Parts: sequence; structure tokens; C-alpha cells
Amino acid sequence: MTAFDRAWELIKAPWDIDPAPNTDYGYEAGKLGEVAGPLYSGGDKIHDEFTYWTKDKERALAYALFGSAIPTSHTRRFVTEGVPMRETYPAIKVAPDPGVDENGRNASFVTEDPQSSDYIQDQQEGMNAEFMDEGELFDWISSLIPDPMNEKVDAWGHRGWNRIHGLPLLGTSAKRHGRETIIDHMEMALNRLQRGASGQVALPDALLPHVSTSRSDNLHDLSLDEMEQMWREGLFEEWEKDYIRLNKRGHWFNAIHLNGLDPEWDADRDMGVQLHERRG
Repeated sequence: MTAFDRAWELIKAPWDIDPAPNTDYGYEAGKLGEVAGPLYSGGDKIHDEFTYWTKDKERALAYALFGSAIPTSHTRRFVTEGVPMRETYPAIKVAPDPGVDENGRNASFVTEDPQSSDYIQDQQEGMNAEFMDEGELFDWISSLIPDPMNEKVDAWGHRGWNRIHGLPLLGTSAKRHGRETIIDHMEMALNRLQRGASGQVALPDALLPHVSTSRSDNLHDLSLDEMEQMWREGLFEEWEKDYIRLNKRGHWFNAIHLNGLDPEWDADRDMGVQLHERRG
């Protein structure tokens, strides 16, 4: 190996993967492995903080175009028309390999995302990440908008489209929408990209208890003791309380209802009726 090859290896050293908090193995397990960059994060250029990262460039674009909110396993049968797709000013951040520090160790890390196969990193100053050139992004999105009459390049799966012209839709808010609706949404995203403007990016409040988002992921990261303490201290918003009531009923039910913190909770209530009442 030449000196140049060795120097290049140091520059291209990968990211360490650290365990997520409140996992069975915890931080004492040390790093879980390594992941080579570049890593990508897709979202709205104005409103998002770009903390979720993936090696899959196409998946990052799908998140940037559609959003990642999906119905939860307990309520998806009541959200049959799909979660609204985000009207983003689409953007993708690209983070190169971090290299090594003065001690010869990988210079930075990402944390495993317990809710997906991707990663979390909110310490942006250590990532040297930059936004993808908007002209390049515009051309890429344009190339992915298929001929409305040609479905051969697309893939239909259970409960919706799995791919549109190679763009993965599983785990995105586009999953349950019709093909033409998705294509129209992509074309409107190109318009917002040209204008440098966002549309409606926030979900309706009435939907928050019924979908998985980065905000609800924070609830899953809480231990039962933390959840019980926050409930006692009135630190949860109403949608968070409803999310806790609706999802993970087993051990969350034990932590909240059986300890007398939510005596009016009817665990057998048909929450689909509640959803339609709120959205009607």
C-alpha cells in the first residue's frame, strides 16, 4: 500500500454506528459496527433539521418528496385514504465519510434508528454535510416522473404502490395514494423547488395520534418510568396522550391506566370511531 493509498483510507474512514438509547444492550455495548458514506438526509429545506440519515439515496429523495408519516399498526385500517403527502421545498443533505481523528479513530458517529434500518445524527456541526445542488436535484426528480400511460416501470404491492419509476414508496406518506396523485405531487414539488417555497408540511393535529412520525418515535424511546413520570407531571400534549392510548396498548396500558393515571381510558374502545369523529 502506498502512502497515497494510506492517506486516502484515512480520509475515507467510515462512520461508527452507536446503539440507540433505552435499548436492551445500551451504550455499554460499544459501537455496533460501521457504515461507509456518503449518507443522505431528505426533507424540507426550510422547516426540517435533517437528523435522519440513510445510505439509500433514492429513499432520502422519497422522504424529501412525500414525508415519512405512515399509519400505525393499530390504526392503519382507519386511514384508508392515506396520510397527506408533505408539500415540501425538497432538499437532500449529503454527508461524506468523516475521516479519522487525531487518535486514528473514526472521527464521527451515527446512532441506529430503532424504528428503521437507517441512522440518526443531530450533531450537524460534525458532519460536514452540504445540500445537494438544486439544479442537480431538479434534473433527478424530473427524470423520475414517469409517463402516466406506462406502468411497466412501477410496482404495485400490498395496500399501495411500492415503487414509482424506481423511487421506493414503502415507509413514506405516498404509499396509499393513487399513481396519478403521486406523479402530480412530484410535479408540484418541482414547482416548489423552482420557487424556493414550501407548502403544507405539517400534519393535521387530528391525525397525529394515528400515524408514526419522528415525533412519535420520541415516545417509543421513553422508558416506562419516564413515561409515567411525564404523564404525572402533565408534560404530554393531548395528541401524545392519545397516541399512547392507541398504540402499544399492552405495556403502555400497564404503565398508565393500571397505575390510575388515566382512569377514564377504555382500552376496548373502537378508536376508529374516534378518528372519524375528529376528521369529520
